[in-house]
Amino acid sequence: ANTNYEYDPATNTWATKAPIPTAIHFGLFSFTYNETFVLSIGGGGGYGSWPATNAVQLYDPATDTWMQETTLPQALGCNTGVWMGGGEVLSAGGYDGTNYHTETYLGTNFPGGEPQEPWIWVSPESGSVEPGESEMITVTFLMPDTANIGDVYTANIIIDNNTITPTITIPVTVTIVEAVDTSAEMLPMEYTLHQNYPNPFNPSTAIRFDIRETTQVTMAIYNVLGQKVATLIDGTVDAGQHTVSFDGSTLASGVYFYRMDAGHFSDIKKMVIMK
Repeated sequence: ANTNYEYDPATNTWATKAPIPTAIHFGLFSFTYNETFVLSIGGGGGYGSWPATNAVQLYDPATDTWMQETTLPQALGCNTGVWMGGGEVLSAGGYDGTNYHTETYLGTNFPGGEPQEPWIWVSPESGSVEPGESEMITVTFLMPDTANIGDVYTANIIIDNNTITPTITIPVTVTIVEAVDTSAEMLPMEYTLHQNYPNPFNPSTAIRFDIRETTQVTMAIYNVLGQKVATLIDGTVDAGQHTVSFDGSTLASGVYFYRMDAGHFSDIKKMVIMK
């Protein structure tokens, strides 16, 4: 058959598109860069009324048109066909209706669009969050090689979930600016122990703290009886803003305290484990 359909997951509907010029059975399709084109490389079963074909056909979704490209040296059905990148197309093995083949063919100079490396990542990409709890999302930006001062990159982080708000959209905008050395300006002017986040938590939380100058630092967790249940830091810490993680999975639910000592500075804050 040469029928061609396009599926739209957003509307759960199929749409009829331009038919493939050479009808194939057991067709294998490969996508080029950024799904710019769809390639059909050989195909057919090579059996009875399902003949093998040497046709290489390229579909352009943007214009809903097919193009016939350079054919394979021989008709091969049930072969492996794949877009390799850089304009290269590979076909390996196959059946011609009489014999099985082991030949591998490499075609070059095929259209394939332009590669586009991702410039933003989100971690984690999936997970579970219990009611009343929160989960930290880390967004990583990689500046493209083609970026210039003043360029603006925009994206949307889409969070699908099963709550009363099934889709949450978080817009992200990144503007390329000239780098400025602000390391000296960013050093804290004083010692600070921040409130942990999230709080309450289960099982882990993050504690931020600021160190004015390189010094010996200790940070420990205590229960309501004043007994030390965990040591987070015990050593020299450089000046700057820091974060330490605490995993309370081995502790019972309840109120705990974390204390930081750095030089003449000392502070205590309360945290709650809620399981």
